Amino acid sequence: MTWATCLPSSRYAAHVPSPEDAAARPAAPPNAIVGLVLNLLLPGAGFSYIGRWGWHLGWVVLMLALSAMGLILSRVIGLGLPIVLPFGGFLVMLVHYSRIYTQQEQGNFQPPLAAGVKVALIVAHVVGAALLASVMVPRLLATRMGTLDGAAGVVAVVVPASPLPSGGHSPESSGPDLPS
Repeated sequence: MTWATCLPSSRYAAHVPSPEDAAARPAAPPNAIVGLVLNLLLPGAGFSYIGRWGWHLGWVVLMLALSAMGLILSRVIGLGLPIVLPFGGFLVMLVHYSRIYTQQEQGNFQPPLAAGVKVALIVAHVVGAALLASVMVPRLLATRMGTLDGAAGVVAVVVPASPLPSGGHSPESSGPDLPS
């Protein structure tokens, strides 16, 4: 290889895309798997990823409502499965996401959100998660500590002192009971 082949020439300049070409070329579609993972991490986040942020808000509200209904029904009816409704909601949400993604793929994906809107959404999620954690973590810890304290009391009540069998030792006697 000579020094002359390393220098730019007119034949290589034709292969360098111009800014106008980059603007005219359509953007790559969002990855469907990334959207599914986002939906698993935060209900509806995959919809925002493909430009359908209204569905994101709807699924967050729906999943919160399903979780609340599951908790209420588990306490009222006595079912020990409060996770059934939210789990069913997750399955329906993932099927809904795949259908919306397919519709978007056949047409055109909506344009991505502006940078300011993305930053606002990220900040809102971080603040919301921090508020939720600040409320939930102390309550969960208090509940756990209350359960542990209550369990210690139950153990003391459940294990009553029983009399020693006739051949047993007691601290007051020096040996086994002998017949007289």
